[in-house]
Amino acid sequence: MASLIDNGNNLPLPERPALEITACWVNPNSSSNLLAKVTVTNHRWGQTLADCSVVRTKNDGYFVFPPSALMIGKDGLVIKGQDGKPQYRPCVIWTKDAGQRFSEAVIKLLRASHPELFGGRQ
Repeated sequence: MASLIDNGNNLPLPERPALEITACWVNPNSSSNLLAKVTVTNHRWGQTLADCSVVRTKNDGYFVFPPSALMIGKDGLVIKGQDGKPQYRPCVIWTKDAGQRFSEAVIKLLRASHPELFGGRQ
């Protein structure tokens, strides 16, 4: 249902989409699996997720991960795995199904607003 404004004409305001890409940084390194970092606003919940990672998957698909944060030890240093890479923890935790739906919705928005991310591939 559209909201009404009292401007004497009672014209409806345009509907705002539930999800909106409000910022997008495109990775200039085309050989990386990280395609972009995006900020996604969920207007229904009044929530903004900054720095979601848009990645190319091993099977040539795409997925959007919610923001994550570096894991910091009691000594104040970044925790690294056995491979020497920094370890991250998720900032948002949801079910596998909810994560899949979020990713699909964001990919759909990105295909419309930033088709260059996908290099012409669907």
